[in-house]
Amino acid sequence: MWEGPAWSIHALECGSTHRAQAHLLDTFLETPVSLQPGSESIIRDQDTVQGSRQPEADSQQPTGGLQSIGHVGKGFVALCMAVWVFGGRLGLRGRLGACRLLCLRFQSRGPQGEEDGDKLQSSSKAPKIPKIYTKTGDKGFSSTYTGERRPKDDQVFEAVGTTDELSSAIGLAMEFITEKGHTFAEELQKIQCTLQDVGSALATPRSSAREAHLKHAAFGEGPITELEQWIDKYSSQLPPLRAFILPSGGKSSSALHFCRAVCRRAERRVVPLVQMGETDANVAKFLNRLSDYLFTVARYAAMKEGSQEKIYKKRDV
Repeated sequence: MWEGPAWSIHALECGSTHRAQAHLLDTFLETPVSLQPGSESIIRDQDTVQGSRQPEADSQQPTGGLQSIGHVGKGFVALCMAVWVFGGRLGLRGRLGACRLLCLRFQSRGPQGEEDGDKLQSSSKAPKIPKIYTKTGDKGFSSTYTGERRPKDDQVFEAVGTTDELSSAIGLAMEFITEKGHTFAEELQKIQCTLQDVGSALATPRSSAREAHLKHAAFGEGPITELEQWIDKYSSQLPPLRAFILPSGGKSSSALHFCRAVCRRAERRVVPLVQMGETDANVAKFLNRLSDYLFTVARYAAMKEGSQEKIYKKRDV
C-alpha cells in the first residue's frame, strides 16, 4: 500500500493535458487510473489514494497497479511522480519512457536488493496438510460407511481390521516375491485392491444401509471366478500333493503361507456377519477361495525357486 508524500499526487492538476497524462499513467500501471474533476486526487479501482494509508480491507483486493508495487511503493511512486512533475522538457513520451525504465529496474530487484531468483515467494501460502488423527475414536467408537457409530470391538470392525491385516501381510510377502521376479506379483497387487472392496462391503452393514450404500459397496462374483482361474493355472504346473506340507519352501513361500493363515482368520470373522445378514455371502466366498489361491502360489513359488517343501511326519509314540 503506497504512503508516498502528498505533493506527488497534488501536483497533478485537473485539465485536458493532465487527463492525457493520467491516461498514459493508466497504461503504464496496467490498472484504471483517472483524475477526479474538481479535486486533487487520483481515483483507482474506486479507491481514493491521497497520500494516506488505505483501509486494511483494501489489502484483500487483487494485486495490480499501485497496489502491486508492494515494498517499493514509497520510492518507486515518488520517483515516477517526480519524473512527471519536473520532467516537462522530456514531453509526455519521454516521461512515460523514464517511468518504464524505473519499473524494469524495480522489478528486477527484491527487498534489500535481492534478485528475483534469490527471493522467496512469500505471497504464496503453503498448502494446508490435513492431520492424520481426528480424535473421533478416542472413546472406543468408530463409524461405519452408513454413518452408524459402533464400538471398535464390534464384529464389523473385527472383520474389517482382519481384512486390513491380510492386505498388509500380502504386501510384506510381495517384497520377497518381487525380489525373486515371480510373475504372480501383479495378481497379488490386484488382490490387495479387491480386499479394499471387501472392507467397504463389510463396513456397510445391511441393517443400517440405504439403497445407495448397498449399490456403492456391492461385491459381485467376478473376483471369485478370477481366483479360481488363477488356481487352476498354477495347479496344473505343480506336482501332485500326496502329503500334508508344512509352511516352508523359502522366504516367498513361507510368507504366502502366513498370508493364507491370516486369510482363514479373516474368513472366520466374516462368516458370522453373513449369517446375520449384515454382509454379502460373496465376501466370505472370496476369502475362502483366496486362502486356496495363497496355498497354491506358495507351493508354486517354492517350486520355481527350487526350495524343498517340508512334509508333515507323524511322531512315533
